[in-house]
Amino acid sequence: SEMCIRDRYSIYVNSHRLNKLKRRIEMFRGKRFVTSGIAEKVPLLLQVTMWNMIDTMDEPKDYLQVFDLSEENGKQKIVHSQEQPEYKKEYLFETGTPFLCAKIFVIDDVTHSTMLFNYEY
Repeated sequence: SEMCIRDRYSIYVNSHRLNKLKRRIEMFRGKRFVTSGIAEKVPLLLQVTMWNMIDTMDEPKDYLQVFDLSEENGKQKIVHSQEQPEYKKEYLFETGTPFLCAKIFVIDDVTHSTMLFNYEY
């Protein structure tokens, strides 16, 4: 039997949604890179911590992850967020290294992910 246009459209939309969901699940699983600025100015412990924050997210991931780093009460504060779906989580911990105050992006580009300062974008 022939499919009506509405059924074809429904299959197309559902397939598109499935591909979009699959893409979100596969995000941040490729090779990982940092810019020279991140390598020079961000302690390795903080780099690994931010990658781990992405890896342990329960929510579907947006291609752009944002980390706001600051100091609070003598501790390193990291606010990890994304726009779609909306996500925000705050972390406060001692690092044993000087505090870093910066905004850092991690961008997924299908085959790889890159960590960079917001001003390097």
